[in-house]
Amino acid sequence: MQKPDAQARHRANELKEDVKRMLDNVNDPQQELNLIDAIHRLGVAYHFESGIESALLRMHNSFTDGKDNSDDLHTVALRLRLLRQEGYNVSSNVFNKFKDGERSLKKSLVSDVQGLLSLYEAAYMGINGEDILDEAIAFTREKLKLALPQRDSPLSTLVELALEFSSAQAS
Repeated sequence: MQKPDAQARHRANELKEDVKRMLDNVNDPQQELNLIDAIHRLGVAYHFESGIESALLRMHNSFTDGKDNSDDLHTVALRLRLLRQEGYNVSSNVFNKFKDGERSLKKSLVSDVQGLLSLYEAAYMGINGEDILDEAIAFTREKLKLALPQRDSPLSTLVELALEFSSAQAS
């Protein structure tokens, strides 16, 4: 019979192998992005560096080849954030498709709370002179604050934490 510590290590290794298989076998780009994001948020990305690096390189190559045809704000914003976090040079122009005729972010985005949250987090990866990301911070902060009283879900907790964290950084 194994000691509890040995059992825990064995179980941890089994789980790591499960996640590696998930990374290797995911076929949907949005699922892949969400999986990588979850791994990062859990603080265990160092266990999966090679799989994450391969996936992000593949995404970056598709992104720069003009194969980004997603109209989903969450997907586009999450991809930009994850790529920039890993040091890839990705243009913020990908958000131009979410602007209206007046060159402002579309008001219809208000109903997409997950997309707004992803855009809010991605906007903090902006560099000096990226007006669209500066605009995105102000726009999403306002819209996310308005959406909070209407939500009672894990997503609202993430929104609260994101708003609180960015406020603490600004202080």
